[in-house]
Amino acid sequence: MLSKKILFPLFAVMVIAQWYIPGHMIWEKEEILLSGKAYKFKIRPFDPYHPLKGKYIRLVYEEDSFTVPTVEPWMTGKEIYVVLTTDEEGYAQIKDIQPTAPNTAKNNYFKARSNNYTRENIIQLHYSFDEFYMNEFKAPKAENLQREIAQDSTKNVYAVVHIKDGEVVLKDVEVDGIPLRELLNTN
Repeated sequence: MLSKKILFPLFAVMVIAQWYIPGHMIWEKEEILLSGKAYKFKIRPFDPYHPLKGKYIRLVYEEDSFTVPTVEPWMTGKEIYVVLTTDEEGYAQIKDIQPTAPNTAKNNYFKARSNNYTRENIIQLHYSFDEFYMNEFKAPKAENLQREIAQDSTKNVYAVVHIKDGEVVLKDVEVDGIPLRELLNTN
């Protein structure tokens, strides 16, 4: 049997690792929120519930494809890097896609996955930040709000995403500049 001199240090290392690993993951995401560049991605109407995953909003982005002159083998079914710019209203637009991370300090790129392409050389993209989890008791309010937004084309609905060194954190979903959580608290 192992002696206490060996068991206690092993136990201490295990406890420290159990706290360090999630703490480090949280710190990395908070660092992106604090010092990353914020982008607004326009989204289409959302679905706030999935029977297997629970209460969340599935985000469908308007800017989820990119037209290329010719489709290269690296562009389909693989991890790629999306380079962003913003339009005159401040919304994110895809500027380019690349097979490797750009050599830039602008925090204007992130990893995505290319799904497929069309005959018109349009590459469909899948973003890792397409689920926005929410309090399960607010889901019915979100469903009602979604119906209102779908009927009112004047509302601007977008996701606020922070990007730093190719990593992404979805901060919030906003309707006309008001966070969804605040809208659900007032309705």
